Amino acid sequence: YGYTCKQIAETLTELNCRTKRGNVRWSPTGVMQILQNERHCGDVLARKTFTPNYLDHKSKKNRQDRNQYRMKDHHESIVSRDDFIAVQKLLRNAKYGHKGILPELKVIQEGTLQGFVIANLRWSGFTAEDYYEACDSVFPEGEVQKLPSQVIADSGDFDLRGFEIARTEFFDIKGRMAVTLAQNKLLFSSAAIRKFPETRHMEVLLHPRKCILAVRPTTRDNPNAIEWSRTKDGNVLPKNVAGTAFLPTLLALMGWKNTYSYRTLGVLRGEGAEAVLFFDLKEAVAQIPRSALHPDETTEKKKRERKINAYPQEWQEGFGDGFYSRTHGDEYDPDNNETWEVRTAGQPYKEPELSVTEPEVIETEINAIIRDMKEAAKNE
Repeated sequence: YGYTCKQIAETLTELNCRTKRGNVRWSPTGVMQILQNERHCGDVLARKTFTPNYLDHKSKKNRQDRNQYRMKDHHESIVSRDDFIAVQKLLRNAKYGHKGILPELKVIQEGTLQGFVIANLRWSGFTAEDYYEACDSVFPEGEVQKLPSQVIADSGDFDLRGFEIARTEFFDIKGRMAVTLAQNKLLFSSAAIRKFPETRHMEVLLHPRKCILAVRPTTRDNPNAIEWSRTKDGNVLPKNVAGTAFLPTLLALMGWKNTYSYRTLGVLRGEGAEAVLFFDLKEAVAQIPRSALHPDETTEKKKRERKINAYPQEWQEGFGDGFYSRTHGDEYDPDNNETWEVRTAGQPYKEPELSVTEPEVIETEINAIIRDMKEAAKNE
């Protein structure tokens, strides 16, 4: 309805309403936990905690370290599911200074970037499932991925079937276009920003089904714009881009650990105003803090901790992609795309409407609850 957790806690304290443990002093954290409890909408979430060590039996909060299981409509709810969902979105947005229940999610409906969802790094009101649904909404059912094209060799051509193009990550990547993603920020390499020397503001797009991140030039007045570079002594340098609201969702979508950072190389497609940077997230290399692998070692706090690269397990089966799949299967290459259109604006994705309780009804019920609390306090 608009009250913060702090305001609710202060009101409940003034009304001498008792907590579950019998206290009359409420805290914002306690109110937050009540609002986030899925049991109130009839669900049960199993395995909220787990025990890492059977020797000390100390439980630890499950932050996607183990699988969790949710049963919907397990029992009778005390609030509607739509009201509960709306509150969770409101809480996530309020954390980053935004108001309103449903922020706008936009998706590219046509053109080369069809299916890409525009990411707003300042809003946290969307889950990985929201990005999937927005992407799927612009395709006929079951037609998200394009079928691989068939390559027909001309007479006299070399037969390169069975040959693989070695991954760039196996060689020196210094000076390559890359992006590094962590739980709260992303950083583009100098080589990447130099491809757009006159552009400081970019727009980030995500194709959740293909796990591809795209970056295209935009203007400063674009609400989704990020400032990815800075100028120092006449030189254009990379700038850390804050993404605390968006990046945890991306990490969850990719199944990545939030304690690691991930680096993936990029490729530039198109020219001039039609140029776009593409980063294949499936090819990302995990950067693991050395302390995570060698906890007994001690390092000076002022010294930057060294990180160890960890490659995807699938890479041990070969050196890279097949020659023909790499050279003929890239749909984001202008040479393989008959109509190269990458400036198409995103259109709002219409989420299924939530049937939330009307504000007037909420106000009436809040006043009734407060009135009952005051009466109960008088009778004590």
